[in-house]
Amino acid sequence: MKQKFFALMLCIILTGGLLAGCNKTTKIEASLLMNEEIDLEAYEEGVELETLDENYIAGLNKFAYQSFRELQGDDNIVFSPYSISLALSMLYNGTDSKTREEMAELLGYQNLEDYTIEYSEQANQYMNANSKLLIDSLENVDKKVEINAANSIWLSNKGEFSHRIENALLSPVRYFYDGDIFNVDFMKKETLDNLNLWVSERTDGMIDPFLDSFSNPEMLQLFLVNAVYFNGEWSLPFEPRDTSRGMFYGAQHSTEVDMMHLNKEKFRYYNEDGIQGIELPYGDGRIVMDILIPADTSKKDKNIRKLFNDLTPAEADQFFDKLDTAEVMKIGAVALPKFEMEYGLVDLNDSLKELGMKQAFLEGEADLSLIGDDLFVSHVMHKAKIEVAEWGTKAAAATGIGVDTTSVEADPLIMFIVDVPFLFFIRDTQTDTILFMGGMNQPE
Repeated sequence: MKQKFFALMLCIILTGGLLAGCNKTTKIEASLLMNEEIDLEAYEEGVELETLDENYIAGLNKFAYQSFRELQGDDNIVFSPYSISLALSMLYNGTDSKTREEMAELLGYQNLEDYTIEYSEQANQYMNANSKLLIDSLENVDKKVEINAANSIWLSNKGEFSHRIENALLSPVRYFYDGDIFNVDFMKKETLDNLNLWVSERTDGMIDPFLDSFSNPEMLQLFLVNAVYFNGEWSLPFEPRDTSRGMFYGAQHSTEVDMMHLNKEKFRYYNEDGIQGIELPYGDGRIVMDILIPADTSKKDKNIRKLFNDLTPAEADQFFDKLDTAEVMKIGAVALPKFEMEYGLVDLNDSLKELGMKQAFLEGEADLSLIGDDLFVSHVMHKAKIEVAEWGTKAAAATGIGVDTTSVEADPLIMFIVDVPFLFFIRDTQTDTILFMGGMNQPE
């Protein structure tokens, strides 16, 4: 059964002047790579964190929930708030004044240490250090779970940039995000091919191609890219022999689908505010997939997306905290559709504007002066894909930014049958980071 999933990719395009980068590539010309030219001396005794700031994670999760409200409609959806937030965090380093303030409020950075509306290298380093710690903590999380985040900046070789761009943007991205910096000609087809190759290699071919074309290559100055790849094996795999055809009562109509089954196994389960959730662990259990459905699936008017959206970000966090700490209990049966979902390239401009990031998109008003003059964000794009099967889950996402110029006790024999529209979240229970999230309304 093929579903439109959400292969996540965010792109930021700046017009006026910017940069480019790459790291583990084997096929892109070495002459394009500028990594060794970036000065990192200032970070030799820089900010090093041992624990993540709770306000940093709270801000990213709030952004995730708000993005879900903006992006969802009647269709199936999957996206990676982790990918989008990392791409925006890289761009944030080059912003100032009101542009910086709006992005800080969007991502929750106004609550971090030493925050100021005006550009602050010290405050930026603290935010970036949190990003680095999060990326590093997820890299080797489990022998049976692979989570890779890759970042790059593609810089026009014809661009005219601020003298502050290296210190404000390139060096932080190189050091804190292990970003590749490329020097390219956006007018050449090879540049588009190389960018798509870079993304494909870092998502195991799940996002390929990311872009069919650059929207305005002659004006494009900078392109920032984040790619996230996830591959996790269930702690308790579903047996293929137990997969059988069953009915899924979708939002539009009922459809027969392949349903995976587990019987009388132990999972964390929680039920509150009309929502019931189960936690399906990967590997050693730190990374999980949470599945949410209405507590009463017999009531057709109980829409899980509405129920979840009625929760405030703090209430949503509390629900997942309670699920993470719920007693492990024997569940009579778990039935989950086997599905693939791909969400095509999505323009996030309108959603980000609705969430308060407005000035960055305004030609003549955006303040990206730390990167160059007369720059504005022309596009933020995202693409994602997920495959859920008996053995586990595989997911990928990419985000690009283009810059142009100018508790209730549960019955121990609960039957958790996911045959109605549902939400899913791939989460790190240690840091509370949401890696991927989405929902299925109707199998296709």
